Amino acid sequence: MTLLQDVIKSYNTSIEPDKQIVDKINSLVEIIPENELIKRELIHTMNIVSDLNKEKCLLKFENIVKCHWNIEFNDIFFAILKSTNTKNIDVLLNMFEFLSNNDQNMIINNIYNCNLVNLEMKTCGIFLGKLYLKPNQIHSDIKKVIANAIDFKPYMIINVYITIISNEQYDLICKDILQKLKKMNLNTSTMMLLYDLEDLCTEKGI
Repeated sequence: MTLLQDVIKSYNTSIEPDKQIVDKINSLVEIIPENELIKRELIHTMNIVSDLNKEKCLLKFENIVKCHWNIEFNDIFFAILKSTNTKNIDVLLNMFEFLSNNDQNMIINNIYNCNLVNLEMKTCGIFLGKLYLKPNQIHSDIKKVIANAIDFKPYMIINVYITIISNEQYDLICKDILQKLKKMNLNTSTMMLLYDLEDLCTEKGI
């Protein structure tokens, strides 16, 4: 007789099945810690968010931040951000703004310090570019962190600059950085992207 048949027979004869049946049922139940459930909800919310369900997902995300956020969730945010479709960057930026300054800085540090492939650097570069366009950003700090990262992630920095210039925030652009990019020994894909940046600079009169 199967376990299911055992359970049905037991409940047919009593509202309190014998201990053997209860033990069998309990052995099949997976007890999931609350933090694991919250983590799954966070991942699900960030993976399904779009312009169509933005408001609902932002409310869920805000509640997770207020009630359950921990350091591990910063790594999850970064992992989803770097692999997201670029059309979702704006809504992830909305989510990012719910986080504390410390949590934001941890995610930004991950972007600058972790190894990334070109597609991830493009996504993170656009994200950073849009973040740096926010009015509460300190321009001197932005220029400094970009200068420190250019030797390690030129592809990402070029995407940051393309995003900033496309939004006509020219005061964030450092001519020394542009000149350094032009003098660097870049691989083919990064060089092609630099040509796009140079064309944009010419178009905008920079």
